[in-house]
Amino acid sequence: MILLVATSATFIHAKKLASIPDLLKPFMLRADQRFIYISDDYGVKIYSADTFALQRRIGKYGEGPVEFIISPRIQILPSGRIFLNDIIKCVLSEPGGNIIFEKKSQTPFSDLKTIGDNFVMSYHSYISNQLYDEINILDHNFKVVKNLYKKKKAPPTDLGKVISNFKLVDNIVITACYDDKIFLARGEEGFYYEIFDCKGNKLSSVNEPYKKLSISKEDKEILIEQFKRRPWKDAQWAAFNKYVKDYNSLFPGYYPAMQDFFVIEGNVYIKTYNRKNDLEEYVILDLKGNIRAEVFLPKASYNLFTFTNERFYYLVDNDDEETWELYSEEIRLKN
Repeated sequence: MILLVATSATFIHAKKLASIPDLLKPFMLRADQRFIYISDDYGVKIYSADTFALQRRIGKYGEGPVEFIISPRIQILPSGRIFLNDIIKCVLSEPGGNIIFEKKSQTPFSDLKTIGDNFVMSYHSYISNQLYDEINILDHNFKVVKNLYKKKKAPPTDLGKVISNFKLVDNIVITACYDDKIFLARGEEGFYYEIFDCKGNKLSSVNEPYKKLSISKEDKEILIEQFKRRPWKDAQWAAFNKYVKDYNSLFPGYYPAMQDFFVIEGNVYIKTYNRKNDLEEYVILDLKGNIRAEVFLPKASYNLFTFTNERFYYLVDNDDEETWELYSEEIRLKN
């Protein structure tokens, strides 16, 4: 249970704003005061934040100009421009569809963000038969300017080590960019994140105390069943069970301090593992690390929620009506 201060958290139940019937399989939701952006079907659909009517679409499937091989991630910049990327390509665009630039990387990446004149890239590197997780600042030619994070991983050829190090609940290492600053959340350090300038010089860090939350037997059983329902091939499942005799070994002793991390419009939003029924806890801080709110919000699917203008937005798949629905609710923050 993440309890940073001795105050009671606020419980918020969101309300429906609109049905959005033209979505197929949405991947990411982002928003600002003007538009709702939804990554879906290899592009981004842009809706009015007032009427929720579809305004335009950017991108489609393919490898040509403004085409993506997966539905792209979305980063909204303070200028109002949007930065889109799949795993090899990035596009900077005006909301109206005017393309500022488009670039391809020779190295596939798991996450890419733009900051100042540089990029921040998360990816896997393979050096001298050793696998690493890396987060680097790169220039616009994808040349490394500075390393921010590097951690050795078990090589994929050593299946026993890969599986022995695997956890169903693991610490996050994730970046966010805001106001020409890079925020690096390092879950292995606890409730901790570092702040760098756009060149990678460390400016400060935030390290808050927290109370550890045990992983209950019920939670473990749910996570194990979800894990088993993955689309395993027989050979993969046999190999996994060869090395895992006790499923309890797939869990750390406690939940990590952070489940997800965002920096949006001058606030830091940290999703914890603390839950109350179908509500999940978020701790919201200012850029100096002062707590502005602790709230419990409706459970939302991965990437299908966001914050803007002190509001929480998320998408719900209504199977009965065969449509997606957009919900929102105000969040009251301390000054």
